[in-house]
Amino acid sequence: MSPLPPLPSSSSPQRFALLSSTRYLLWLALACAALLGAFATLPWLRLSALVAAGVLIGLSALSLRYRPTLVVDDEGYAVESAGRRRFSVAWSAVQHVRHDPAEQALYIDCGVPAHNLLLPPQAGYAFGFEQRDVLYQRLLSYVGERAEIVARLDGSAAPTTAKADATAKR
Repeated sequence: MSPLPPLPSSSSPQRFALLSSTRYLLWLALACAALLGAFATLPWLRLSALVAAGVLIGLSALSLRYRPTLVVDDEGYAVESAGRRRFSVAWSAVQHVRHDPAEQALYIDCGVPAHNLLLPPQAGYAFGFEQRDVLYQRLLSYVGERAEIVARLDGSAAPTTAKADATAKR
């Protein structure tokens, strides 16, 4: 694993865009519509494919414009969308922090469920953040003294070896 780049100055806010795990499907659908439009022999089919491609391009532009962005600075974290701040949470409002260093996953509980922050494990979730390694380090630098290390964020325990041994013997 390569070393992480140095964290930017703590006084400068840093932005991390929310990324959907299905973000590539839009481009795949656009490519399919373009190919159908290029190779269709019926005029109505060609026109339908080109209209679908146009709609997909519009949706792509809208999704980029309204994509939520997490802003982290010395004061706390905030979520912005389309240039407007949706909410912000001060670091002093953080009540509990759980993190899994193996997965670089983190959950920040501020007492308001809609404003809690989840940096999900690298696999198994439908979203993530760009520069997730930098984001993980940056968040831990602010809440590290309150962070509880856990094996899993969901609270379920990994199977014990005795239980795994009993299952293996069957």
